[in-house]
Amino acid sequence: MYAYKYDSITHAEHDVLCPLSRAKLDGVVELLGLAPGSKVLDLAAGKGELLFRILERYGATGDAVEPSPLFQAAMRAEMSSRVPEGSVRLLELEAYELEVEPESYDLIVCIGSRPFGDLRETLAKAWAMVRTGGQLLLGEWHWNDEDPDPDYIDVLGCGPDAYCTHDQVIALGVREDFTPIYFASATRDEIDHYEGLALWSAERWLRGNPGDPHALAVRERARKWRDAYLKWGRYELGFGIYLFLK
Repeated sequence: MYAYKYDSITHAEHDVLCPLSRAKLDGVVELLGLAPGSKVLDLAAGKGELLFRILERYGATGDAVEPSPLFQAAMRAEMSSRVPEGSVRLLELEAYELEVEPESYDLIVCIGSRPFGDLRETLAKAWAMVRTGGQLLLGEWHWNDEDPDPDYIDVLGCGPDAYCTHDQVIALGVREDFTPIYFASATRDEIDHYEGLALWSAERWLRGNPGDPHALAVRERARKWRDAYLKWGRYELGFGIYLFLK
C-alpha cells in the first residue's frame, strides 16, 4: 500500500502521469481518429485523465486497469462529470490478471508502465489484444544514449537493459509487427515540470503531515530521487509517446 500512497502523494497535482504537455497530448488524441463506439483499454490508467479525454472526444467506451485504490478513487470522482454512465469499466487489478479475448480493442493505451514485464512482452501482449487495424498508444521512458551512467543505474535499482533508447523502442514495435505511425518526445522543460511538480507535491505533503507514519520514508525517497534527477536524470532519461498501428 505504501507504493500506492507514495505515487498518489507525488502525483497529487498531475492529471496525466507522464511528462507531456496537455497541448501535446491533445494533439495525439486528435490523431487517433476513432469511430464512435470504439472500445479502448488503458493498461495503466492512473487517474484516468487521458482515457477520459479519448472517450469524450470520440464517444468511445473504455476499460481502465489500475491497481492503485487511491487512483481508482480519483477516477470514480471524475467519471460522473466526464463520461456517460456505463461507458467506463474500472478494473482494480494488475494488467497481468486481466483476461482478454484476442482482438478485443480498437485502441490500447499504455503510458509510463510495462504491465507485462519488459517492453517486448508488453508489446507482444498488446498485439494480441488489439484488433487488426487497431492502434497502440505507448508512453515510454527511454535512455538518451546507449551508455547510461552506472551510478545512476544503481540509484534506479535496475539494470542497463531496463530501458531502451528512443530508436530502440520503435524498433521493438516493428519487431512485434506493429507499424509506427507517429512519435513525439517530451522536451527537457516538460520533464523538468513533471519532476519538479512531483517534488513540490511531496514537500508540501510532508509539511502538512509531519506525524504520518510514512513521512520519513517519503522524505528520503523524494529527496534521493531529486538529487539523482538533478545529477543524472535530466541528461540520461527522456520520454516519448509512440502510436503504433496493427
